[in-house]
Amino acid sequence: MTAPAMAPEPEPVPAEKVEAKSEPPSPPPLEAAKPAAPVEPVQAAPVQLAAAPVAPPSLEAATSGKSAPAWRARAVAPPAGAKPPFVAIIIDDAGLDRKNTARAIKMAGPLTISFMSYAHELAEQSAAARAAGHEVMLHLPMEPLDAKRNNPGPNALWLNLDEAELKRRLQWNLDRFDSYVGINNHMGSRFTADAPRMTLVMEEVSRRQIFWLDSLSGPKSVGSAIARKAGVDTAERDLFLDDERSPGIQHELAAMERIARARGDVIAIGHPHTSTLDALEKWIAGAKEKGFSLVPVSTVLLRRQQQER
Repeated sequence: MTAPAMAPEPEPVPAEKVEAKSEPPSPPPLEAAKPAAPVEPVQAAPVQLAAAPVAPPSLEAATSGKSAPAWRARAVAPPAGAKPPFVAIIIDDAGLDRKNTARAIKMAGPLTISFMSYAHELAEQSAAARAAGHEVMLHLPMEPLDAKRNNPGPNALWLNLDEAELKRRLQWNLDRFDSYVGINNHMGSRFTADAPRMTLVMEEVSRRQIFWLDSLSGPKSVGSAIARKAGVDTAERDLFLDDERSPGIQHELAAMERIARARGDVIAIGHPHTSTLDALEKWIAGAKEKGFSLVPVSTVLLRRQQQER
């Protein structure tokens, strides 16, 4: 196999999103009176889920010789005839802004939509995304470096939690719905740099047979290294499309194209902002003409695994 072209350096790690209100760095308590449970889909109008995919022939080596983890049965197949350069676009923070999440779900794909664990009606929203042909992930909130300015949200994972509480919160988050193929971190620049805590997380990720996608919200993340030690399938994002420090989404889309052409694939993360969705709709409409194949993130993850062997 011809060695892949050297990839450009990843984009600079962005500052984590600033919340409108300052929050103390201590973890928010769980509400005992409101035990969280996934919201059931509306029974009167069940959503038909997309069929389980088969890995393309070029990726068979990534799944042969061992029992495939459960997430692969929920993965979305790449479009027929898809070939490099592959572009995987993840829409983070999905589910909170229902209007723009619904808009993202209606976009041409396949996209990968990562639903925030504390959003409402996740079973219904994630089922709609899968029915539209998109891959689904869970967005897991973790402690950032500047917690006074960046609140990761309720039931986030914090380093000062004892092991029992950390496990309880991890279970709460991962039990919110069950159609996802993997998880990625929301914020987490402090938490993902802590090897013992990330080891605890990866033990549960391994048990559930899902994958870990490192958002690389901080420069010292050990997430992928710990995942590999735990036998968890893993990959890392290459760039953010709409970071507040970026020159603009058109600049990032151009960088995304350069990375994809140089390496053969790219993983980009955006958010359901109106401006981001406007730009993505236009880019997706012309992607095939430019020679790019839009694929779910699992396709890129498996391709990178194959190249590492």
